[in-house]
Amino acid sequence: MAYPLLNSALAKQDHVNWELWVNPRGQFSAVAKPGSGAQSTHFGDVAHVVRLMNHATQSDALFQGWTEAGRAALCGLHTSLVSRRIQVAAGDKSHA
Repeated sequence: MAYPLLNSALAKQDHVNWELWVNPRGQFSAVAKPGSGAQSTHFGDVAHVVRLMNHATQSDALFQGWTEAGRAALCGLHTSLVSRRIQVAAGDKSHA
């Protein structure tokens, strides 16, 4: 059975086993990639993602692979440090 993603948008796509999808309420789902052996599940809300980012290192894969929808979901709800890390991971060096 497919994992329910009604009105969700792809938020992050670079993980080996999962893609993160976000719905309009800011709830993230981890959807298993075909053949990964992983299972799809609820990932958490925006606050959960921010907590993970605040404890990650700059090189952590958590800062890479965000789509426009993913960045929009986090916009205004994260610290400037997290925002800067996402910009750098996306290749934006204008604030370096």
